[in-house]
Amino acid sequence: MTAAFARTMALGLIATVLAACGATARVPGAAARPCTTSARYGTCSYPPYQVNQDMWNMTARSSQTLTARSAARWRVSTFEPAGSAVRAYPNVSESLGQPISDYTQVVATFADTIPAGGKGEAAFDIWVNGAPGTSSTAHMIEVMVWTSTHATTPSGAPVTTATIDGQAFTVWECQTSGCASHPYYAFVLTGNESSGRVNILACLRWLISRGQVPASDPLTQVQDGWEIASTGGTAKTFSMTNYHLRIALRG
Repeated sequence: MTAAFARTMALGLIATVLAACGATARVPGAAARPCTTSARYGTCSYPPYQVNQDMWNMTARSSQTLTARSAARWRVSTFEPAGSAVRAYPNVSESLGQPISDYTQVVATFADTIPAGGKGEAAFDIWVNGAPGTSSTAHMIEVMVWTSTHATTPSGAPVTTATIDGQAFTVWECQTSGCASHPYYAFVLTGNESSGRVNILACLRWLISRGQVPASDPLTQVQDGWEIASTGGTAKTFSMTNYHLRIALRG
């Protein structure tokens, strides 16, 4: 959606602010380091993941603090006044880069809590053939998977339904300038889920089978978090209690 593109572009164009507690790469399997940041683009680093504040469209009244122990256990305490425009996308992300056809598995497991009383959604944001803020943006494609939505809808319009790896989705599409001039697809789950698994590769292969994404395009980045438009004028806490992206390549 337009908001998703704009806030990710902002994150890419403005230098990432690394929280001091998360600036040192940890050895895989070592105990996670606590990290707290209130910086607009503050980041907690847990290689291969980054946990990002991404307050790309904040207002003068916006406030948000990220507290993390690992990429799988983190939360944001945030305040956004009433409104409908997306103000922030706190997320956990991983940069990849191989052609989609090289992957045999890209599956995420997650568990999160999105509080009632505001506007926003829990969503994966998947970038193909480039991502805002990288060296390749001319032909990038954005694919979202919404796992829980509250008083929001994607950009564009619903075009069909699909059952992918046992999950039922309504598929939205936008190809106009309203999507920042790049193709945009959103898979919206039928019924909110606060935990489960998302077969990202199966969603991409569904688009490939319809000729909408080339199999030779690289899978650039996978993010998961919440697009927050409003917290209803009161402070809210969004929590991630489990996250893991399982990836396998041919050969």
